[in-house]
Amino acid sequence: MNRFIFFCFILAILACSNGDNPAPFVSDIRTTPIITSFSPISGPVGTVITIEGFNFDGSGQSVNIGSTETIVISASNTKIETVVLTETITDNIIVTVNGRSGSSENKFTVLP
Repeated sequence: MNRFIFFCFILAILACSNGDNPAPFVSDIRTTPIITSFSPISGPVGTVITIEGFNFDGSGQSVNIGSTETIVISASNTKIETVVLTETITDNIIVTVNGRSGSSENKFTVLP
C-alpha cells in the first residue's frame, strides 16, 4: 500500500511538470521581486533611495515610485540604489524585473 501511495505522489508531481520547470507555481514566487525595506522614507529630487529585498536579478531592473520612473544607479540580486527624478510624488516603490513586479508596503514621499 505504501508503494502505491508513493507511486501516486510521484505521478502527480510529474503530471504537474512543465519541461525544464517542474513546479511553475514555485518559480513564480522565487522570481517575483520582493521589497523588504527601503530608506530613506522621504527626500527631495536627487535623493538616492536604497531598496533591499530579493530577486532583483542584478541587471535589467526598473524602479518606479508609483507610475513615475527613477534611475537605477547600482543593483544586485538583493539591493538596488535609485535616484528620485520628479517632485510631488507620494507612492509605493515598485521594482520590475523580467516583467514581474514587486511593490513596497510603505510609500516614499518626494519632498519639495
